[in-house]
Amino acid sequence: MRLLAFFVATLLPLAAAANPPRVVTDIAPVHSLVASVMHGVGVPQIILPPGASPHGYALRPSEARMLAQADVVIWVGEDFTPWLSTSIQSLAASAQRLSLLDVKGTVLLQYRGADHIDQRGDHDDHAHASAETKLASEENHSEHKHHDHEPNSSENKVGVSVGDQNDHGHHNHSTEVHAWLDPENAKTWLDAIASLLSELDPENRIAYEANALMAKEEIDETSSRLRGVLDPLRQKRFIVLHDAYHYFESRFGVQSVTAILPNDGAAASASHVRSISRLLAEGDVSCVFVEPQMPAELAETLSDEHGIQTGTLDPLGDTLDRGPGLYRQLLLNLGLGLRGCLTEPL
Repeated sequence: MRLLAFFVATLLPLAAAANPPRVVTDIAPVHSLVASVMHGVGVPQIILPPGASPHGYALRPSEARMLAQADVVIWVGEDFTPWLSTSIQSLAASAQRLSLLDVKGTVLLQYRGADHIDQRGDHDDHAHASAETKLASEENHSEHKHHDHEPNSSENKVGVSVGDQNDHGHHNHSTEVHAWLDPENAKTWLDAIASLLSELDPENRIAYEANALMAKEEIDETSSRLRGVLDPLRQKRFIVLHDAYHYFESRFGVQSVTAILPNDGAAASASHVRSISRLLAEGDVSCVFVEPQMPAELAETLSDEHGIQTGTLDPLGDTLDRGPGLYRQLLLNLGLGLRGCLTEPL
């Protein structure tokens, strides 16, 4: 497989002669995947700046212009950034759109709830994705419809197999939206991105397909390394700031006990805070993780009160250099961050 990718890659300079589409993405991990596919052909743009929360953001004039000039918008989807949907409709009505949560083959897990307290002890690899949740994407996408490529269509999807887009692609708010943290989803999306761009820009099809193939191989290597890092941590108990890591945990067999804040960043309920305090008092939680995009004061107060150390996990890769390598480094940083806080010091 690697030899094939290398052979095809030698053809990239010959393939990348045409002007590529102007592609706009929402967050850094998606930008990284698109940049991987477009490597040697073009460079995608990104809306969300480092440190901004994707759960609520007001576009700056430069970002609005970026959307207005886009040929393609590739984003996680309306369930993740509902504030962006209106802007896409008004500013990028003629652009092709790809909602990654709606790509056929995407593994969709169910939202565990703002105040879930995990009682499960089975940490088998991917054991926490039940048969029901594993099949969620197949059920959501079982009746694929091909959309005509009309510039002003409200469902401008090209080159990918997506599910029925009723209710603008919503998943009834029961779907966990941080799906890029499953590397198998990223591989599925790389193919979808390459297919979309190849259909819009057939002169660069060879480059897009070869780049997607190589990026998938690199993700497989990263996943293999992560299993070595995370396998010893399967029985460790930890708390996260908000429940952004369901896909990562499920893929690699680790499991957070609970999340402190709801996924929309709202305040935690008093009863939930008391439940977390009781968990920490039991002494079985090794670490409380915060993240750069959300307020950490409550998490730090709780951990300080009970003498629990804190670590940092960044599901968006805000501190990383943007580009093709960001996605793999983001995954590695999550694994190394977990190991650094959950492993007993020597």
